Amino acid sequence: MKPIKWIVGGAALLGIASTFTNWMTWEGKLPKLLADLPASGMDHGGPVFIFFLALALIAALIGIIRRFGRGMAVLAMIGGLLSTFVSLLKYGDITEAAGILAKAGVASVSVAAGWYVLFFASAACMLVPIVALIKPEPKPTPATNQPAPQQWQGANPY
Repeated sequence: MKPIKWIVGGAALLGIASTFTNWMTWEGKLPKLLADLPASGMDHGGPVFIFFLALALIAALIGIIRRFGRGMAVLAMIGGLLSTFVSLLKYGDITEAAGILAKAGVASVSVAAGWYVLFFASAACMLVPIVALIKPEPKPTPATNQPAPQQWQGANPY
């Protein structure tokens, strides 16, 4: 049993949990305007990330129950790849908003720790399954139809 499926499952759960945290922080002069800025991951498309990381989580759970073969590795990689790509797009959105607000002299906006957790968890869901593509878990051996060994019928020889 390889630990790959546990790493992918943990990274997927960590990424899903990070969608409920803040992805951007700000300091500024107009608190009423800044209160309306979307800051949490759910305001930045969290359900999309939950769906993509759920693909990796489903692959890991099937791998835990049965085995983490090449098919499950590909499913986890697809979910991780899509989540990583979209999180990079979100990084661009946050930094663009930071530039606009800084240029206007309204606020100083930066990327918060929640986005970094999402990005690294997504990258782990994308990169770790490569090990399973190179060398997947062996298939379980089928049960044979041989009879069970006979029990001792006589007195205990000990």
